[in-house]
Amino acid sequence: MSADSTRFAMPCRMCGRPFLYVKGNPLPKHFPFCSRRCKMADLDNWLSERYVLSTEGELTEANEDGAED
Repeated sequence: MSADSTRFAMPCRMCGRPFLYVKGNPLPKHFPFCSRRCKMADLDNWLSERYVLSTEGELTEANEDGAED
């Protein structure tokens, strides 16, 4: 390891477990996750719609449905 390299302990986006990243090296294989298990658990959350992205149109429709005239 060179003298100017910088090491970072980054938390996994799924479980919070820290994993090591050395500046200047390629990103870890499962970045930003610590393992394949966490990467696949995150994918499962997206595919089972536990995570969703709302759009402005969805927010407007919800407001119109609840509005009183």
